[in-house]
Amino acid sequence: MSHLTSEQMASYASRAVHGSDAAGVETHLEGCGLCRDELIQVTGVLRHARRQRRARVAGGIGAAAAALTGVLLLGPSVERDLAERETMLRDGGPAVEEGVRKFGTVAPLDGARLQSLAGAVFLWRDVAPGAFYSLTVTDERGDLVWSGSTTDTLLRLPADLEVEPGDRYFWFVEALLTDGTTASTDASRFWAEP
Repeated sequence: MSHLTSEQMASYASRAVHGSDAAGVETHLEGCGLCRDELIQVTGVLRHARRQRRARVAGGIGAAAAALTGVLLLGPSVERDLAERETMLRDGGPAVEEGVRKFGTVAPLDGARLQSLAGAVFLWRDVAPGAFYSLTVTDERGDLVWSGSTTDTLLRLPADLEVEPGDRYFWFVEALLTDGTTASTDASRFWAEP
């Protein structure tokens, strides 16, 4: 079996591939765990690069003044807590918010514009071996558009799914782990292109 090229991976992860090319990549990802794993890594690199770029743009005198004010007002204990949390997340430890274990989405990226939801592929990170995942897609009012379950980290929406073009939608994944606990992604938004 041939695998996706690095160029195909990067183009798909950065949403630069459309139409039949995107469909070909998605079809391959459904059957190839190696390429799915590589896409997860590529997407992580792209997200890191975007965060670094935003941090550089947001940097400067204003950010330094705000940080100094925060340290002076909040004290070293808050700074230490934030540094410990950042280290834990950067090292790949479990992220926990309000008692719920978190894991990440991969594709479509938050804010993506999809030409069609019909047959669209949704991909997320594996939270634990043996997890059972439920993908939910809602409209911006929170009404259910579609949901499905799998033990994989990928689901394709039905080819006959119809949605309003130009509307905003949200998707998130919940996981039931083998020890009976649950985990969840944050909701990611996307638009259906008119």
